Order: sequence, then structure tokens, then C-alpha cells
Amino acid sequence: MNNPLKVLLGAAILAGCLAVILGAARAGLLILETSPNPRHPPSDLMGEALGMAILVALLAAAVTAISEALVTRDEQGLFGTYKGFVLGSVTAICLGTLLGVALAIVQMDSTDGQAITSGPLGTAAGGTVGILGAVAGAVMGSVVKRMVMAVVP
Repeated sequence: MNNPLKVLLGAAILAGCLAVILGAARAGLLILETSPNPRHPPSDLMGEALGMAILVALLAAAVTAISEALVTRDEQGLFGTYKGFVLGSVTAICLGTLLGVALAIVQMDSTDGQAITSGPLGTAAGGTVGILGAVAGAVMGSVVKRMVMAVVP
């Protein structure tokens, strides 16, 4: 990269996205706090929620970077310029939400899943983790793709 300021800005955006992934896991657990199980508090699921958020973020980053690479850029308007990012991020957020809900439903049957006291709370928590993790992943995928394209001639 020619401009070291772009490198620092990209690194700061990536660090912010990593913080959003942790926040996504905590937001999902905050939903479960509305109806806690005294024997298995929602904090027992922190590792699983963080793993879900990381998995969804990696999926979203890959989908966004691939869609930006496959779509040609038209210089006619905002959508034409960022068509790959818009289509990729919307697809990634939808996939991330579905994956978050599915993983929360699967988690309900485990020992730590007893912290999920009802199905609707579990699906809402999984969806929240999925959406926020996918948003962070989509931004990360776009930034990493732009940084790589700036390095490669």
C-alpha cells in the first residue's frame, strides 16, 4: 500500500469489527438474561455464543469478499459502484442469521443449552448473534479484500 494511513485505518476497522464480534456474543446472552435458569445461568453459554459469532463472521467475510471479486464495478451511481458489497453483505447477513438460529436450536439439547429456557428466546439470541456477527464479518471481508487488492499489483 502506498499510503500508511490507509493501512492504519484498515487495521482500526478490523479491530473494531473484532470488538463487535465479542459484543454480538454478549448481546445474544443479554437476551437470555430476561428469563434465566438458576442452575445454568446464560453466562455458561459464553464460549458457544462467541464461537457462533466467529463462525458467522468468517462466513460473512468470505461471502462478501467473493461477491465483491465476482461482480464488476460500474461507475454509475452508488449501487453500481458498490454492487458487489451490497449483494454480498445482504446475502451474508441472511445466511448468518439462519446459521445463528440453527446453531442456537442445536445448542438447546446440550448440557450448557439448559441455560436457554425457551425456544423463542433461544432463536432470538441466536439470530442476534448471527446478525451482528454477519455485519462485522461483511465489513471485515470488504476491508481485507480492499487491502489485499491494494498490495497486489
